[in-house]
Formats: sequence, C-alpha cells, structure tokens
Amino acid sequence: MLEEACRSQSQLEEQVGHMKKEFGEKLEAAFDALETVKSELAKERERTASLMKRVEQWALRQKDLDKYKEGFEESFRCQLQLEEKISQIERDSERKLTEACNALEKANSELVEKVCKGHEIEFESWIWKSISERLKVDLEESQELRKQLEASLLAQVGVGESIKKEKDDLIRITKEKDQEILSLQQHMVTLEQELQARELRAVSSAEDSILQITREHDKVLEDLQREIDLLEEESLRRELEGAAYAHIGAERSFVREKENILQLVKEKDERIDGLMQVVRSMEEDFNGSLNSFSSELTEKQEHIKLVHEAWEKIASAEILAKLEIEEKKLMIAELEDDIHYIQEKLFSQEKSLSDSKQLALTIEAELEAKHLEMKNLTDQMEERLRTSEASVDELRTEKANLLEDIMKLSTERDNLVGFIGGLNDSLGEFSSEDTQLMGILGRIVQSFDLSDSKGSNELDDCLKENKRSLPASPATRKTSSIFEERSPFRQLN
Repeated sequence: MLEEACRSQSQLEEQVGHMKKEFGEKLEAAFDALETVKSELAKERERTASLMKRVEQWALRQKDLDKYKEGFEESFRCQLQLEEKISQIERDSERKLTEACNALEKANSELVEKVCKGHEIEFESWIWKSISERLKVDLEESQELRKQLEASLLAQVGVGESIKKEKDDLIRITKEKDQEILSLQQHMVTLEQELQARELRAVSSAEDSILQITREHDKVLEDLQREIDLLEEESLRRELEGAAYAHIGAERSFVREKENILQLVKEKDERIDGLMQVVRSMEEDFNGSLNSFSSELTEKQEHIKLVHEAWEKIASAEILAKLEIEEKKLMIAELEDDIHYIQEKLFSQEKSLSDSKQLALTIEAELEAKHLEMKNLTDQMEERLRTSEASVDELRTEKANLLEDIMKLSTERDNLVGFIGGLNDSLGEFSSEDTQLMGILGRIVQSFDLSDSKGSNELDDCLKENKRSLPASPATRKTSSIFEERSPFRQLN
C-alpha cells in the first residue's frame, strides 16, 4: 500500500509538476501579454503626453480649450461638451472677425475722408499757386503801368493799398490754411495710431471678406477721384470767372481813381489861374492908382513911376517865381515820398509773393509725402491682412489635425479597454483552473486518508509543502502584484 501510495504520489507529483509547468507557461504568456500591454501603454502614454503638449500649445492660443482637455482626460462624454465649446469659440471668433471687419471698414471710410480732404487741400494749394502766378503777372503789369504813368503816381497809391489789402487777405488765408493743415496732420497722426491699434486687434481674426472690402474701397476711391476732378474743373471755372470780375472791377476802380486825380490836377490848375487873375487885377488896380497920380506928378514923378512900375513888375515876377518854385518843391517832395513808398510796397509785395510761392511748393511737397505715406500704410495693412489669413488657415489646419488625433486616440482607447477586458477574462479563467486544480488535489488527499493514515500523513505533509511552495512561486507573486497595482487608465488619468 505504501508503494502504491508512493507511486500514486509520484504520479500525482508528476501531474502537479506538469500542471505547474502548463500553468507557468500560461502565466508567462499572460505576463508577456501584460508586458506587451505595458509597453503599448507606455507608448500610448508618450503619445498622450505629446498630444497633451500640443493641446497645451493650442490652449495658449485659445484658453477655452482647457475645459476640452479636461473633458478628454475624464471621459469620451466630455469630448462632446468640448466640441460644443469649440463651436462656441468659432462663433465668438466669427463675431470678433465681424467686429474687426466693421472696424476696418470704418477705418477705411475715415481714410477715404482724409484722402478727400487731402485732395481738397491739394486743389486749394493749386488754386493759390495759380492766384500767386496771376498776382505776379499783375505785378509785372503794374510795373509797366508805373513806367508809363509816372504823371499819375497818386493813383498808384490807391492801387498799392488795394494790393496791400489783397496781400493781407492772402496772408490771412494762408495762415488759416496752415492751421487747417496742422490740425489735419494731428488728426492723421491720431488716425494712424487708431489704425495701428485696430490692426493689432484684427490681425488674428481677418477673413476673406477683406479682399472684397479692399475692392469696394478701390471702387469708392475711383468714384471719389472722378467727383474730385469734376469739382476741380468747376472750382477752376468759378475761380477764373471771379478773377476776371475782380480784374474788371480793379480796372474800373483804377479808371475812377485816375479821373479823380486828373480832377484834382485840374482844380490845382484852376486855383493857379485864379491866383494869376488876382495878381493881374492887383496890377490893374495898382496901375489905375498910378494913372490917377500921373496928372499931378512931374516928369520926375513920371520917371519914378516908370521905375516903380518896373520894380513892381520885377517884384511880382520874383514872387510868382518863388511861389512856383515852392509849389514845385512841395510837389517834387510829395512825388519822391510817393515813389519811395510805392517802391517799398512793390518790394514787400514781391517778397510776399515769393514767400507765398515757396509756401505753396512746401504744401505741395507735404501733400505728396502724406499721399505716399497713406499709400504705404494701405500696403502694410493689406500685407498684414494676408499674413493674418495665412495664420488663421494654419490654425484651422492644426485644429483639424488635433481633432483627428483625438478621434484616433479615442478609438485606440476603446480598443485598449477591450483588450484589457479580454486579458482580465483570461486571468479569471486561469484563476478558475487553479481553483479546480486545488479541488482535485484536495480530493486526492481525502482518498489517501481513507487508504492509510501514515501514508496520508506523509502525503498531507507533501501537499502542505506543495501548497506552501505554490503560492510563493514567482508567477503567483507577480500575479498578485499585478492585481495590487493601480489600473493603467487610472494612472493615466
């Protein structure tokens, strides 16, 4: 019986060893599968880490995607909420883009207004330039008239006063235009600052509608250019008519002043004739008195009379000569003063005309510089808009790639969950087989107890040793350590 028990024990040990070997192979296969799963999980973790970095980079551009990342880490259900959040962000982006487009359209309209004002100023400068040229021609004509009409210098005084008045008006208008240009420059500086601020806000959200707005802007500029050309022609015609009327009025006033001066000269001649008549009447009275005394005087008296008459004639001639000399001196002094005054006026007028011409050239150069600056600003805006469109397209491409990666990771996660579930099922089967094996060993031990107590005691000792050695095997310890570890998904999350 003992030999049979030993044989059965040896057979049982062989069977147990065979089962241990099979179970060990299965455990090794399971451990290999677990190692493979761990390596795949590590790779998946690396991919997840890289994806999370990309998600964080995307979150720097759009802060609202943080909720989307948290929802992705929690479950697939939060992914739907994140998609809703992304759609909300897209709507906000579209709204911001619409606001930026409206702001840009408003800026373009203001720019058109400033360009129109610039054209108006340029047209006014051209008008003032033509006026200065006409004034220069009038000055040359006045110089010719001064040479031809030296006898009517008093009339030129009135003309000089009118020219001075026109010069004062021209200086006043020029100052007003300078103030208007200065205010316009300040407004253009503020406009450029506003445009730069709006560009910084609109760079990240510009869309294809900017091209249409640019075309409409060009069309509006062309229409405004045509209207400006028509207004320039109409203003030039009116200016020429006004200049012609002013020239006719100046000629009429000059003729009237000439007639007045001739009238004054005629009155002076009449006064001189009256004085001569008074002198003649005085001579006639004196001669009559002398004739009354002639009957009472002797020849000596007649001789004295003749001498006296000669002396009186000489005295009257000297008096008249002195009067004429004094009058001529006064007239010469007045004429010299008038000539000097008119020369000074003409010199100052020439200087003011040269200054006006130089000012007109300066204004024209400034207007050209402003036009070039506005053109460069428009080109920079178009370039920035094209750059913003490229960045928006790039962001959309990255967003589509990110969504595609998220869908792939979600699919791989589902597959990995299914694989781990199958692995858990296989481990459950292994544990059930181990339980069945332990039951078989228990029944064998019971059968040995019925045959022989001594043999059964030895067999029990062997079985106890086998039981103690079986749980302490590396495979069993490894299995228990695996079940005690944290779930990979729990660790991932």
